[in-house]
Amino acid sequence: MNKEFLPYELSLKLKKVGFDEPCFGYYDHQIKELDTISSEVCERLCKHDTHIKAPTFSQAFRWFRENHKLYSAVIPYNPKKDYYECVVCGIEEEDEDDDWEVPDTYGYFEAELSCLNKLIEIVEQKSK
Repeated sequence: MNKEFLPYELSLKLKKVGFDEPCFGYYDHQIKELDTISSEVCERLCKHDTHIKAPTFSQAFRWFRENHKLYSAVIPYNPKKDYYECVVCGIEEEDEDDDWEVPDTYGYFEAELSCLNKLIEIVEQKSK
C-alpha cells in the first residue's frame, strides 16, 4: 500500500508549491514514516508543523492537471528492459510549444518520481 503514496521528500516539495488537498496518508516530520488514517484526522494533524500530507501518485498528477494545466505521461521507452520515460506538456497559451521530456528515467516508479519532480520544477519556475 505504501507504493501508492508519494515519498516524504516529494510530499514536502509538493506542499511547497501549494498542494493542500485532503489525504489519507501523512508523514511525521521526525520519523518520516508513512501512516494512514481517516482524511478528517489527517487534516487536523497536518495543520501543525509536525506532520505533512502524503498524497497518492494519482492525487498529485491530478492536482497538476487541474491547478496548473500540466499534463504528463509515463511511456515505454524500452519495456523489455523496463525503461520508461516521462513527457510533460502544458496547455496554457504560453506553454503551447513547450514539451518537457524528462531524460534518463528507467523503471516505471522512477519515471513517475522524475515526472513529478519535473512538474514541481516547472511550477516553481512559473511562480518566479
